[in-house]
Amino acid sequence: MLIAVVLISALAGVAITLLTHTRGASVLTKLNADVIRLNQIISMYLANGGSLDGASSPALVIAKLKTIRSDADAKKQVGVTTGRSLDIRLVPRMTNERERLSNSPRAVWNSSTKRFEISTDAGDLGVMDFVLDDSLTTVNFPTESRTRTALQYNDTDGGWVWAPGTHTSPTLLSPLNPTLALNENVFDPTVAPPAGTTSGSTTSGSTTSGSTTSGSTTSGSTTSGSTTSGSTTSGSTTSGSTTSGSTTSGSTTSGSTTGTPVTTLPKPINTPSGGTFTAGAFPTTITINSNGAPGSGSQLRYRINGGSWINYTGGFTINSGDKVESRNFTTDAVLYADSSIDSDTYYKLVASFAGQTTPSWINGAGGPALVTNYNNSNPDSVTFSHGDTRLDLGNGEYLDAGVENTMTFNREQFSGVVPNTDFTLGTLVILNGTTFNDSEATSVTLKMVLNLTQPVTQSGTVNVNFTMVSTPNTSDRLASADTVTVSNPTTSYTVTTGGVTYTLQLKLVSQDTNSGLVNGNTFYIYEGASATATVVGQFKSNR
Repeated sequence: MLIAVVLISALAGVAITLLTHTRGASVLTKLNADVIRLNQIISMYLANGGSLDGASSPALVIAKLKTIRSDADAKKQVGVTTGRSLDIRLVPRMTNERERLSNSPRAVWNSSTKRFEISTDAGDLGVMDFVLDDSLTTVNFPTESRTRTALQYNDTDGGWVWAPGTHTSPTLLSPLNPTLALNENVFDPTVAPPAGTTSGSTTSGSTTSGSTTSGSTTSGSTTSGSTTSGSTTSGSTTSGSTTSGSTTSGSTTSGSTTGTPVTTLPKPINTPSGGTFTAGAFPTTITINSNGAPGSGSQLRYRINGGSWINYTGGFTINSGDKVESRNFTTDAVLYADSSIDSDTYYKLVASFAGQTTPSWINGAGGPALVTNYNNSNPDSVTFSHGDTRLDLGNGEYLDAGVENTMTFNREQFSGVVPNTDFTLGTLVILNGTTFNDSEATSVTLKMVLNLTQPVTQSGTVNVNFTMVSTPNTSDRLASADTVTVSNPTTSYTVTTGGVTYTLQLKLVSQDTNSGLVNGNTFYIYEGASATATVVGQFKSNR
């Protein structure tokens, strides 16, 4: 009976297992050892009334193994009273997409056999490693209701040490099979214990080595000289030098193993770096430097615009707007991890713009006495006139004593216009006339149909909105100046090519400060003067 009690207690008190983190050539060995350990713990958990029904993933299985039994059940429990045989910090590191598609070994959960199994099949989702997460040390895992275990202490007086009763499919330890197969029934508490040793026989020098309990070691305990009916047990020693609780057939592996760390491959270097280039400076060839990544154990690849990865064999050409990504990929996951990505986008500015406008004045607006006139017959020069030149003498009599305010736009062709540089669209001639009766316009639009022939053939409308203020005439020349302001210097006209968008921007530049001047977007025209400003454009790139 004593032997049976000792063996069953040893089963129930199996250590909380810490799965060590090893790398390098021992990855598969370590994974195999971890799977064997976990399957042993699962057998113990099931034998002690636990259930893995519904646990369909490694994370759910491990979470179940971290639960504990109720206080009432713990009082009768043999061995680990909490019912937990697993370090609560243990978590599975699942395969990433690259690992899943490879033939690297991984542990997969078989919900039918309730066992972890090693698989090297590409596509299987599994566990690459079992690791410890220190952040879980403060987590309180829940209490679990479990069925009555196969072995419990008897809490009644007298009788067998175990609680009476027969339970379905008891899981009992075979000393010859440490994997705890569920169909074994070796030590049955309902039958008589083995007979004791015969009188006069002696067991001497017996040693059990490598026993581990909850990560601790029992060492140096000796029972010597004990005699029963002439029988002597002498020199029995239990000692235990252990590494992570690992023991095989009583032998012990001592010392610790530090795994080979995985080295992250260096990020490659694209040459030249991405950016915006003039037409003449745009790179004709892109080259990639592996930046010291080992030829054995890595493969340099690149892709363009998010396409498929291509093994790099030499320089390649690109187009404007292309995004180039490069990366050193590991071909030996034991030693190396993929590098980060070097990403560059290349933009080529167009060589030049060429084209011409077809202008017309539209949408003059003002007060109720507004007087306007449009002359758009000649696209080379279009004129907008506004204001009443007649002086009201009363009694229905008028004297034509004034001069109309006029705005004349003279167009110009343009070619060879480099992006982000000024060019001339035309000239704007404004006459500050003399008008009466609040008949002047306060706003007008110069509509220009812009026809490009370079870098692409494109036609679109540019509406330049002007606001005008007619001032009273005084002796102060600047205060008496009428004003014309460009309301939308950044127009809605855009051209997109090669991944670059160009927006037409406008400004006025005074040609003769004696008749008027430009301040910002406002043109001041002195009283009675005819002032000329250049309408300057620029195709502004967004790169």
